Amino acid sequence: METKSSGCYVIDRDFNLVSMNASAREIYPQLKIGEKCYKCLMELNEPCGPCPVVNKKMGPRIYLDPIRNIAETVDAVEVEIDGCEGPCHALVFSTVGNASSFAATLPKTAEELKNLALIKALTVDFQDVFSVNIGTGKISLYRHDSKLVEEGSPFRNIVQYDQEVKKYADRYVCDDDKEQFLEKTALDYVREKLKTAESYKIYYRVKLNGETHYYFRKFARAGQPDSFENIIIGVSCNDKEELEKRSRLELEKNLSMVEKDISTGLYTKEAFLMRSPRLFAKYPEMGFDYGILKIENLGSINHQYGRAAGDRIISLIGELLGKRAISTNCIAYLGDGTFASFTENTPTDIRKSAIYEFRDEIFERSELKNLSLKWSLYVDVDKNLSVEEISEKAQYALSAIRANVHEDYVEFDQIMIDRMDWEDKVEKTLKMP
Repeated sequence: METKSSGCYVIDRDFNLVSMNASAREIYPQLKIGEKCYKCLMELNEPCGPCPVVNKKMGPRIYLDPIRNIAETVDAVEVEIDGCEGPCHALVFSTVGNASSFAATLPKTAEELKNLALIKALTVDFQDVFSVNIGTGKISLYRHDSKLVEEGSPFRNIVQYDQEVKKYADRYVCDDDKEQFLEKTALDYVREKLKTAESYKIYYRVKLNGETHYYFRKFARAGQPDSFENIIIGVSCNDKEELEKRSRLELEKNLSMVEKDISTGLYTKEAFLMRSPRLFAKYPEMGFDYGILKIENLGSINHQYGRAAGDRIISLIGELLGKRAISTNCIAYLGDGTFASFTENTPTDIRKSAIYEFRDEIFERSELKNLSLKWSLYVDVDKNLSVEEISEKAQYALSAIRANVHEDYVEFDQIMIDRMDWEDKVEKTLKMP
């Protein structure tokens, strides 16, 4: 059989072989009518990872055949066969003429072929898919179907991962992204990253034929964090997603300009009231603390040092709070020297330590010797209450800090809840006729 050959076999919806032509029978003598194609071809118990039928990738695409160590174009076509329930698929394959240059990267060993289960999940949306042995750095190429298939393809005659990364970066990655690309694709970096995450992505720009395209690579480990030996990497063009993302970010930026307080960069009171319930809905299992920080003597600061001094301390606190903002937080400036926040509930010693550390940083950077700050925290809020009701309880705790008491931090706890309930009862009793 010549290297440049073609064949065809047909499978039903359950991947059973229905028919084949003479070329397919000669190329793959192990094919048997009525048997599962993946069992005959690869001795697998489930469909092959790159299977175009599983991944709904119709039309001619380049795949790597680990049985014959060559690249081939496979065209999956839906067909109707008498006697078969549901649609069948004819897989027409022909050898790629310049496939010899990829031969060194094809998976051959049992260990490399074992990665096919993970490959299956990765090949749905990725044009290039390959694995890397973290001990040897050797590449095993499972699919090569990207735009970058011309003479400069990074996989041509390359076996080692560090060579592929360097050639790819030098030839395609935009200069502004190259340093970060090389850093985050380095094998040592990837290995350490995957010890704490099953997978991660990096985004970068590619220059191709004078045009800029947006790409990403997804890295996944094949195995457990403390024992994996292979890394699976998928490469994909991301142009459509990137354009949609940029449009979304632009819209969010315009909205945030309305939602953010100019002096602090934090949410306004209105935005805070609107976004806080969304935070609860997004993280239904998470407990939250509601905090209030108030500049107690803002009026005296403005009177003694001028309004500019008061504005500076407000901006400083806003800046320091903004640096601590994460996706599970919602932080706002309510006006009149008062800040509010919803943060993830943490143990008592951790949250008190963080608050006192933050307070010390404010005092150190403010350079105002007479600055007076008051803090209150409603710990593990009742999310069935409205934001206004939650705030009312934290404000009640804040009012418990008396002028003649040196303590500047208090928590809304069970004692305060009981006292607040008692005061409400007394007030209602006094109003009775």
